[in-house]
Amino acid sequence: MVPNSVVRLKHERNKQFIGAEFNESLDYSIVHYRLPFERVDPREHSFLVTEPPFNMHSIQETYDQMVFEEWEFQSYYRCPSAALLPYSDIFNPSPQPECAVVVDSGFSFTHVIPVLNSSPDRPASIQWPSVRRLDVGGKLLTNHLKELVSFRHWDMTESTYIINQVKEASCFVSGNFARDLEICRAKRNGIAQSYVLPNFSSEPPTPGYVTSSPPQEDDTILPMNNERFSVPEILFTPSHIGHSQIGLPGTIAHSINSLPDDLRGVAWGNIGLGGGNTLFDGFEQRLFDELRALAPDEYEVCLYRTKSPLTSTFHSARTLARSPIFPSLCVTREEYLEGGVNACRRKFTPVNWMVTEEKDAGGLRKEKEGGARREGAGRGRGRRRKTVTAGEGVTPGPEAMDVDPNP
Repeated sequence: MVPNSVVRLKHERNKQFIGAEFNESLDYSIVHYRLPFERVDPREHSFLVTEPPFNMHSIQETYDQMVFEEWEFQSYYRCPSAALLPYSDIFNPSPQPECAVVVDSGFSFTHVIPVLNSSPDRPASIQWPSVRRLDVGGKLLTNHLKELVSFRHWDMTESTYIINQVKEASCFVSGNFARDLEICRAKRNGIAQSYVLPNFSSEPPTPGYVTSSPPQEDDTILPMNNERFSVPEILFTPSHIGHSQIGLPGTIAHSINSLPDDLRGVAWGNIGLGGGNTLFDGFEQRLFDELRALAPDEYEVCLYRTKSPLTSTFHSARTLARSPIFPSLCVTREEYLEGGVNACRRKFTPVNWMVTEEKDAGGLRKEKEGGARREGAGRGRGRRRKTVTAGEGVTPGPEAMDVDPNP
């Protein structure tokens, strides 16, 4: 895969790196990224784009308008990455399950997405009422590590790319957080590690790396102690940084328990992992241990991980784009010119998500009407309403029901 990018130095506008030439630049802190489209004629090509779950309608409409009005693509398909599960390698060589739970822990968020009908003849059907989101992603972890390092050791506030490399090279998920934290209290311990920061002034420039050897005279050492596991721990215990959400294992359990009873056993046994955060050492084992404690004893818990979590969505999308069913999924430019963004909404919005939206809207209308009636009928009678909250700290947010003690 060749990076589709043009990179230039911030202070040398005439120096550019195109595509794979970017690897020749070691000082990533002084580069400016630009990610253009390939030099092709969009009017002769189809376009497939993935979107995050619960994407806002205004953003979806902007997608549609740019694709057809600005770039004029021939046809276009938009879907969440979890819908591409039938075309991924997560469950290979096992057969595709009828029901699965996709855990996508990426750059901005971590989504837990149950899907049905995972067969190659059509994209998977997402069970929208059971989708959950944890507001912790790779960006938050990198920024938190940057704050810790800048406060304790070196000022790295302008070196996000380097800190991300440090995170990927040094961090791991602890199997016992309290025990490892106690180990790190010792001056010398088996967890502490030294990371040599990149040196761009040497000739030739040297990249950053983890070392166990004595430092050289010109080396700039970044000590890594409990930072190695306290940063990924946020995925499992967001309260460590003040987040009110439950951790990833609890989010998965909350999602599965919201499914119909006859699907829960299959869902516990088919949990697929994707996204860059699943590459932390110890992530899979820690997640399994905590899920096993949360799952009913009669259910088997099985985790599967794609071979390439960072690029699995691209490979799945490429497989779908080459399949014979892809044209039937797309909206053509002629259909868009005739029906506008409504043509895309009808084609891309799943039936169960539309039903959920309609039920929510209907519930709000009924609640407003009922509230108006109660306000008129119960004025001066001291009627009280009780609020029942379902699920704290899980996105979509807690749903409240109004319970009238005197119906």
